[in-house]
Amino acid sequence: MTLFIAEEKLIIYRKSQINVIPVNEIIFIEKSNKDTLIHTRNKNFSVNYTLKDLELKLPSNFIRCHRSFIINMNLIFEMRNLNENCYSIQFNNCKKDALFNKDNIRKISYLQCLKN
Repeated sequence: MTLFIAEEKLIIYRKSQINVIPVNEIIFIEKSNKDTLIHTRNKNFSVNYTLKDLELKLPSNFIRCHRSFIINMNLIFEMRNLNENCYSIQFNNCKKDALFNKDNIRKISYLQCLKN
């Protein structure tokens, strides 16, 4: 499996197929057990890459906010405090949430302020 970004598209080459995912449609990326799932508006893709691999390829509006999540800062709808160490992020047009840890709240808040 080969991965690269060209013209704002994440291109994943597999043995039998090629997936082309517009980067602006990626809501978040999640590590779940041994799978890495790319969540988009229309579909989820399972890939054989680490979050670190993907983090290095994606543009700056994607941040690693938790050991299991990379989020698209442009699609955040709301952030909620779950407990003293963990927060939940809700996204526009997505039923599933992502998590981020307390240590990253300042980074996310700062980047959100820069965006606005």
